[in-house]
Amino acid sequence: MWPMGYDDKGNLIGVGEHNGVAFCALLAGKTSETTLTASGFSIITPGGTMWDGKYIAIADQSVGSSHETGVVEASLKGTTLTSHGEVTLGSKCDGEDDVGPFILGKKNTPVNNRQGKLVVGTSPLCSGSANGISYWKYPAGGDPYASFGSTDTQHNVVAVSIGE
Repeated sequence: MWPMGYDDKGNLIGVGEHNGVAFCALLAGKTSETTLTASGFSIITPGGTMWDGKYIAIADQSVGSSHETGVVEASLKGTTLTSHGEVTLGSKCDGEDDVGPFILGKKNTPVNNRQGKLVVGTSPLCSGSANGISYWKYPAGGDPYASFGSTDTQHNVVAVSIGE
């Protein structure tokens, strides 16, 4: 199971893989996990899930070329996740594979409806100065517009803090 995220209704939604990719949720008010179906999209290599302020953002590590991250923008109705589009996050190197993109916005928490404007993520498979933390415009996607390079090859977590 990849990191799960809450939507604006208090549902905890995630994607995992074991004999294939599966979507699940702990629906608000329930005490057991529910299997979800996907409509209009598939995930090749799952990543984290989070609320982007408008949609449930489900990361896919393998869209476009073999190592570009995608974010499927989905909504949940009943037990069906429906796609409203996909954002492709381009790479600075052949091997950028952001396993847990974080969508940043001053008000993109589940209690409101302001969609985030920036994706922050790591590029653990890049080497040299291309390795590190990258920033993409959201929901536009495309190539990263800024990066902080590092020679450390184990960037797997990003912590983000914003002030009011």
